[in-house]
Amino acid sequence: MDTRQRLNAGEFDLTPEQRSNKTSSYERRKLVVANTDRVRISLEEEHGVTGHPKAEHLWGLAWEHGHACGYGDVVSYYEDFVKLL
Repeated sequence: MDTRQRLNAGEFDLTPEQRSNKTSSYERRKLVVANTDRVRISLEEEHGVTGHPKAEHLWGLAWEHGHACGYGDVVSYYEDFVKLL
C-alpha cells in the first residue's frame, strides 16, 4: 500500500480519543509531529530516497508548498518534486 492509500485509509489520522479534550494540546502536538514524521518516512521509503543527501530538502519543499491544505497536497508535491532527484 503506498503512502496516499495509507493516508486515505486514515492510517496517519489521530484517533477520536487523541483529539478529545482529555489529551492536552502539548500531547496532541507531539502526536501530530509524530504522524508527520511517519508520512515523511513512508514517502522516502516508497520513492527510494531514504538517506539521500537531498531528502530533507525535498520534504521541506513539499511541506512548504502543501501543508496548508493537508497531507494529501504534501504527498502530491513530494511526488512531483522527487522526480527532480
